[in-house]
Amino acid sequence: MGYMGFGMMSWTYKQRARKPFSKRKGKPVYSTLTKYSSSLVEVVIVCVFLVAFYVMIPRIADKGNDRRQQEQSTREYQDHRAFKFLMNSGKQRLKRNRVEEAYSDLKLAHDIKPNDEKINQLLIETLSILCVNDNNYCKALDRMLNCSL
Repeated sequence: MGYMGFGMMSWTYKQRARKPFSKRKGKPVYSTLTKYSSSLVEVVIVCVFLVAFYVMIPRIADKGNDRRQQEQSTREYQDHRAFKFLMNSGKQRLKRNRVEEAYSDLKLAHDIKPNDEKINQLLIETLSILCVNDNNYCKALDRMLNCSL
């Protein structure tokens, strides 16, 4: 009985079922590899890898530290630029009498640098102007004054 379904090649459909536990005609093919003295070769390979790791690990650690320092300096630079932009925007909006918009800009700048004296003074002035019309701003002004004391 042949095996149909593997294609129309003649060798596939002319095959017969094999008897169970029968020997095959051909010898199995084994690929023999030459054996070296494993102890000397293994010792040399292990020593080469240990020296390579000993040399490479400090370099990898230095690259990681350099990358962290670079990311830190980039973050500080971006924060400084954003702070300057928000300060200038807040000041310009105060001059144009857009007090609520100035408050939002100054509040964002305060979130970046909370200990800056100029930003704290501008926020207190802005909150005191807004406190005249809205009590919520008066509460924020009280919190601001209590924190600065």
